[in-house]
Amino acid sequence: MVMTNEEIVRDYLQARNKSKQIRILADLNQTTKAEIRQILASEGAEVVEANKRPLKPLNHKMKNDTAEKLEAPKTEIYGQIEAILAELPEDMGVKARWAAGKMLAEMFAEYLKMRLRLEDEGGTA
Repeated sequence: MVMTNEEIVRDYLQARNKSKQIRILADLNQTTKAEIRQILASEGAEVVEANKRPLKPLNHKMKNDTAEKLEAPKTEIYGQIEAILAELPEDMGVKARWAAGKMLAEMFAEYLKMRLRLEDEGGTA
């Protein structure tokens, strides 16, 4: 945490848009929105609940759609990455975000190798 609990509460209470402020405070303190909400609750601040969309159940069709996106031609990698990012839950834990980021970075690296024709020149990428 970069800020003290008192500073977090003060910034939150002074914010015009409290739900956006939770995200800002989480980013500033390199933590999750859930932890900021927990701090606010423990300090007695009334926390505005974010307008959460209901989670879609993970069904067979969604699994197949994701698999199809991953199997699409490599020239569509940017679209694949954006589609995967759009399906990630907003409140993922830090370890899960790192794992997803690493996977997407590897996908993008492969795409760049292809687009820059680094593998065609016989050298190692």
